[in-house]
Amino acid sequence: QQQADKNSLYTHYKTLIALRKSHEALWQVSPPNLEASKSKSDGVISFIRPFNNRSLLIFQNITSTETHLVLSFEEKQFSTLIFGENYWFDSVKGQICLPAYQLIIFEER
Repeated sequence: QQQADKNSLYTHYKTLIALRKSHEALWQVSPPNLEASKSKSDGVISFIRPFNNRSLLIFQNITSTETHLVLSFEEKQFSTLIFGENYWFDSVKGQICLPAYQLIIFEER
């Protein structure tokens, strides 16, 4: 039943697993390849998964409300969305509006 539903938890995790398999920056688990993100906001977990020229910038809103954050100058180079939806991004100001519980992942240009 969940396998046929595009909005099911099953489909969500299947998509995340496929994403992990397709991006080398997500392959390494031990030792963890994490760098702190310079973009900070209360209620948002943010970090960079570095890998050669294909690093990923990851934001997870862990609150029940929409959250706004501003990308640091260095992080504006992460402009290709590879996962996420329903967010708002102002590329001129480098501002992101992240809905409640939303995960978004950007790839480095």
